Amino acid sequence: MSLPENPTRFTNARCAIFFIPCLLLITAGCGDGKGRRIPVSGVVTIDGQPLSHGSVTFMPVSKGDGVRAGGGSLNENGEFQISSFTPSDGLLVGKYDVTVLGTEHISESAQKWHAPKKYSELKNSGLTAEITSDVEKLTFELTWKGSKNSKPFVEKY
Repeated sequence: MSLPENPTRFTNARCAIFFIPCLLLITAGCGDGKGRRIPVSGVVTIDGQPLSHGSVTFMPVSKGDGVRAGGGSLNENGEFQISSFTPSDGLLVGKYDVTVLGTEHISESAQKWHAPKKYSELKNSGLTAEITSDVEKLTFELTWKGSKNSKPFVEKY
């Protein structure tokens, strides 16, 4: 067997043939290592009207490796998109307890509540969601009925 005219070229070509496919396999199979996330979006209403101030938080029911909470802000139509690692990337599959903080900052010493406080408390909100591979838009319907206040109110602190 005779060597090619330029042995370096032969070696570089063999290395490229071996290492490029290996590199592609490694990077294609790993993802970001944070698990497959499902895009999650939806709307929050209060007594049938969009809740236009505040945020939504999803807290995983199961605690463990890779489990992560997610959240998003409400827009003027009560719509939200959930982020957990990067903007609007969604959530990992699982069951979540949900809170809605319906506040608007008014001044350094006051905020306006556009939804009852109970929805902002994990143990009292009564809101849950199960994220599966076929989740589309979620809807959370809040109400003033049964709460201390029956309409938006200003809280000073």
